[in-house]
Amino acid sequence: KGFAEAINFLTERGIATLEDLETHIAAQSERTEAINTSMKAKRDRLNELKELLRLVDLYRDTKPVYDELQGKREKFEREHENELRTFHMARRKLDKHRSPAGKIPVHAWEQEQARLHQEYTAEYEQYKPIQDDLRRLQQVKRNADAAIHQQEQTQQKRREVER
Repeated sequence: KGFAEAINFLTERGIATLEDLETHIAAQSERTEAINTSMKAKRDRLNELKELLRLVDLYRDTKPVYDELQGKREKFEREHENELRTFHMARRKLDKHRSPAGKIPVHAWEQEQARLHQEYTAEYEQYKPIQDDLRRLQQVKRNADAAIHQQEQTQQKRREVER
C-alpha cells in the first residue's frame, strides 16, 4: 500500500526518475526555505510588537502611580517600589520608539501586528502543504536509495557466489 501511494504521489507530480525526484526535492526545499525566512521575519516582528504593546499596558497601568509620586516622593516610593520599577523599565524601553511629538505609536503597532499576523497565517497555509510534500519526497528518496543499495548488495553477493 505504501509503495502504491508513493508511486501515485510521484506520478501526480510528474516525477519519473531519481534525477527528477532530486530536482523536485531541491525546488521544494528552496520554496520552503524562502517562505520560512519570510515567516521568521514576521514572527520576530510580531514578538517585538507583542512586547512593545505589553510595555504600553504596563506604562499606562503604572503612570498614575508615577504621577502621584511627584508630590509624596519618599513614603510613596517605599509603598510602590515594584510598580515604580516596572514603570521605569517600560518607559525606558518605550522612549526609543516615541514619535518626534513624543507619542507612543500604539495604534500603528496594533495595526501592524494585525496585518503581520494575517500575512503570517496566510504564508503558513502555503508553507504547510509544501513542507508536507517535501517530507514525503524525502521519504520516497530514502526508500529509493535503500532499495538501490539493497539491490547492489544482492548483485554483489550473486557475483561472489558465481566465482
